[in-house]
Amino acid sequence: MNVIIAVFSVLAVLCVAIPQLLTSNNEASNANNAVQTTQLVLPVQNMAVSALQRDWQAQLELLKQQKQAAEQPKTQKPKNLNALTIGNQVFTLMGIFNQNGSIFVLIKDEQQALSKVTQGDTIGNSVKLIKVTTSSITLATPEQTKTFKLFQRQSNDKTS
Repeated sequence: MNVIIAVFSVLAVLCVAIPQLLTSNNEASNANNAVQTTQLVLPVQNMAVSALQRDWQAQLELLKQQKQAAEQPKTQKPKNLNALTIGNQVFTLMGIFNQNGSIFVLIKDEQQALSKVTQGDTIGNSVKLIKVTTSSITLATPEQTKTFKLFQRQSNDKTS
C-alpha cells in the first residue's frame, strides 16, 4: 500500500513539474527568436466590367451629382428685403424722407453705419445716389447704373 501511494505521489509531482519545465524553456527560446510573419499578397485580377455594371455605376454617379446639386442652394435670397446690391456692395434702405422740401435717404452700409444721403452724394466706395423718386432709387458706380423699384402693386384678382 505504501508503494502505491509513493508511485502516485511521484506521478503527481512529475505531472506538475514537467509542464512547468517545458513552458519555461519555451519562453526562453521565444525571447531569443523574433516573431516571423508571412504576408500574403494576392495579385489583382482585372475583370471585365459588364455593360450592366457600367450602366449601374453611371446611374449611381448621376444620382450622387443630383443629390449634391439639390443640397446646394440655387440662388441666395437677400437677408433683407430692403437690400440694395450694386457691384459687390450691399446697402440696406432704411427709408426715404422729405424734410422742409429736401428729400434724403437713410442707408446702412455693410458695417451697419447709418448714413443720411441726398441726391448726388457718394455712399461707400464710389456708389453715387443719382435719383430719388416716389417709386424708385437710382444708384450708380463707374461701371453700372442700377434702378431699384421701391413698391410694386400686385393684385390677387384673377380678372384683371
